[in-house]
Amino acid sequence: MRRYFLSAPRFLILIVFLSTLCGNLLALNEQLMPLSVQVARGDTLYSLSKNLFSGEKVSPQQVMLAYQRINPTAFKRRNINGLYAGVRLMSPTLSEALRLAPREAMGEVRRQNELYSIVTSEASEEVLALMDRNVALDSRIAELEFLIRAKDSENAALSRRLTNVSTRLDETDKEVSLLKLQIASLDLQLKTANEIKVIDEDTSLSAVPKLNAENSISPQSQSAQSETGLLAILILGVVVVSLLSLLWLRRRGNDHNSEPTHNRASSVGGRESYKRASLSPNIEPELQTPSGEISQEDEKPASETQFGNQEVMYGIEDPDSELNSNDEASEDEIATKLELAYAYSKMGDMESVRKILGEVVGVANASQRVEAENLMKGLLEPDDGRDKEE
Repeated sequence: MRRYFLSAPRFLILIVFLSTLCGNLLALNEQLMPLSVQVARGDTLYSLSKNLFSGEKVSPQQVMLAYQRINPTAFKRRNINGLYAGVRLMSPTLSEALRLAPREAMGEVRRQNELYSIVTSEASEEVLALMDRNVALDSRIAELEFLIRAKDSENAALSRRLTNVSTRLDETDKEVSLLKLQIASLDLQLKTANEIKVIDEDTSLSAVPKLNAENSISPQSQSAQSETGLLAILILGVVVVSLLSLLWLRRRGNDHNSEPTHNRASSVGGRESYKRASLSPNIEPELQTPSGEISQEDEKPASETQFGNQEVMYGIEDPDSELNSNDEASEDEIATKLELAYAYSKMGDMESVRKILGEVVGVANASQRVEAENLMKGLLEPDDGRDKEE
């Protein structure tokens, strides 16, 4: 069997090769180590150093002091126990950890621990007092936050209530404006009714002397006229009611002008037919008198006088008088519209003033049209002056 023996040169070459291989392995190990480590809350320098070189103949105290030498600003008061949380530490290499002997590293760690215990014992009372103050401040802050939330909810409720009140005020203002317009319209209607009442009273007072004169002129027909007196009063009341109805219908607007005219014509025709029917039974007793007592010549003037007196009593008028009454009614209507326009101008509703005056100008005669235009200018000039000033 052949035996192999290593010569001296070969043995030296083998030793150099093994040392080179160990150096390369150490360099590779240093390259594979993490270059830095992030310090989390709760980490200690001892826990980080213990796991850095696992399996190597290096103590954790040596690694701790190597961390302190490489990262001096990561430690409070340059003490290994004052490591800041959240910093990133540069990891030392194995050669840097082996710079101190294990015994020297152990003595340095013991010295820094003693210094840290002295500092913490002096500051413990201040720290405890500060912690108590922080607890009191936290409770006060919580109380203030609760009060702020309560005030915010109260302010929100008040804001909603203010919004509701503002809405109600706006609605109330609108209702007040409508009520003012209605009051102005009712005032005009009341004024017109009072004027018509005065006219009716004057008419009835003027009819009384005529009735007395008629009774004194024809004493033979006193019985017939006494019977028809109540009928005349009734007819006069019907005429007044018809006139009031006519004025009320005319105020309903230009869209219904044809309807009030038809009603007025029918009411006038009904009154005339009713008057003729009521006159016929009163005429017959006069015609049935004996022919021997009164001649034909005497009957004719008596009948004419009777018809004339009854026309005065019952208000029967000719077509000319009917036209005059229509003109007076239209003039009253125009005067009422002008007064309504003046009331709207007092309330500041110039749009309604223009509308009413436009209607008056469209239906009035020449003199009334001029009067309406002058009134329109007089009512609108203050508004134009106010616009110029603005």
